[in-house]
Amino acid sequence: DHRSWNDLLLEADRRLRRDAEDIDALLARGLANTWLENYDAAATSFGEALQLMSPAQRAAFTNVKRVLAPSIMD
Repeated sequence: DHRSWNDLLLEADRRLRRDAEDIDALLARGLANTWLENYDAAATSFGEALQLMSPAQRAAFTNVKRVLAPSIMD
């Protein structure tokens, strides 16, 4: 439902006005924009979030093992 994604986008933007480095809000904005097919805006938000993350946080989001079935990694 587009309205739900628009609501998430509005809430993320509200949080980012209070704290421009709110990683969770940037990720939420990226997710909402993805579902709304605003892919450039989504990529920008995800990129900003990744830049603000610690190396450990970033690894959790960029490690391909998160999306592979365990049997593939054996």
